[in-house]
Amino acid sequence: MAYRRIHNKGDWRHEELLAAGTITPGMLLEVTTSGTIRAHATEGGCAERLIAVEDALQGQTVDDDYSASDVVSMAVAAPGAVFNMLMKKGETGSPGQEVVSAGDGTLILVDNISTGTTMAQVIGRIDASEAAFGALAADTLKAIRIV
Repeated sequence: MAYRRIHNKGDWRHEELLAAGTITPGMLLEVTTSGTIRAHATEGGCAERLIAVEDALQGQTVDDDYSASDVVSMAVAAPGAVFNMLMKKGETGSPGQEVVSAGDGTLILVDNISTGTTMAQVIGRIDASEAAFGALAADTLKAIRIV
C-alpha cells in the first residue's frame, strides 16, 4: 500500500527540531545531547515516541527526506495512535507482531533483534489494518500502532 501521510489515526503533538543528519519521514527519532534530532540509534533501545512526519506546509511528501540542519516536523505520538513508520528492508510481518528500533531509524520485529542485544522497549505492533507482508525489498512504510 502506498501511503500519502505518516500520521494515520489517533492523538499526537507536533514539535520541530533541527536535523543532525538525513531524516526520512516515518523514522523513529531521538534527541541528541546538542538538542538536534536524528534517527534513533540503539537497536531495541528505549525511545520516546518521536516520529518524523512529512513537511506538508513546505510542499514535501513522505518521499522527501530532511537534510542536516533542516527543521524537522515530528510527531510525539500518544499510545494507541497509528503511524506509518519505516520497517527495515528484509523484514517479514503480520498484524499484531511487536516491533522495536532497528538502530537506524527503522523498525524490526522483536524476534529479529541481533544476538546479544538486550531489548529494552517495544515501540508498537503492526496494525490490524496492515496486510501480512513478505520480505521487504527496501525500507517500507507500514502501519504501526504505538504502545
